[in-house]
Amino acid sequence: MKYLMLAIFLSNLVQVSIAQDTTATKPNSIFVEGFGIGMRYSINYERQVQIKKSNWGFSLSGGIAPNFSEPKYLWFPLRIDANYQIKNSRIGAGVNYMFGYYWFHSFIHPEDVNRSSNAYFLPDINYTYFFNFRGFMKFNLLFVNNINNYKHGYLAYLPFSKLQLEDKNFVVWPGLSFGYSF
Repeated sequence: MKYLMLAIFLSNLVQVSIAQDTTATKPNSIFVEGFGIGMRYSINYERQVQIKKSNWGFSLSGGIAPNFSEPKYLWFPLRIDANYQIKNSRIGAGVNYMFGYYWFHSFIHPEDVNRSSNAYFLPDINYTYFFNFRGFMKFNLLFVNNINNYKHGYLAYLPFSKLQLEDKNFVVWPGLSFGYSF
């Protein structure tokens, strides 16, 4: 059974790599995001895959979001987006996965990793504008169900409490990114 799954995975991987447009500009990006999936800030890398002879594509990105003041945490945001590009603009929707932990000692201790590991799935929509000098600006909105995250919730430590709707059970959390594509 695992050989069958491996064969299916490899055939899909080959199809995606064949479908990648080698003439697509700006497939790699490095960017800094304020708020968004990194809570307060994050440093990220993104790989864009454009479907051949189409404006459709998808992107994969990952990053790191540390905070060394109270509360101390280290998060690793990952995201996958499906997007549509028109000239210098790209709109998309995707799923974000964030995992990490808080720590309570003055250094990262194994007890902290076991006690405070968390993971969240968060949907989002986004808009990216590419400048002529290969820079870009990206705006995204994350949709967070605050009931599930409240026990360990990082949202309790964040500003923008006026964005909370329906008796603080649902939060629309913005993010703004600036980066460079190469």
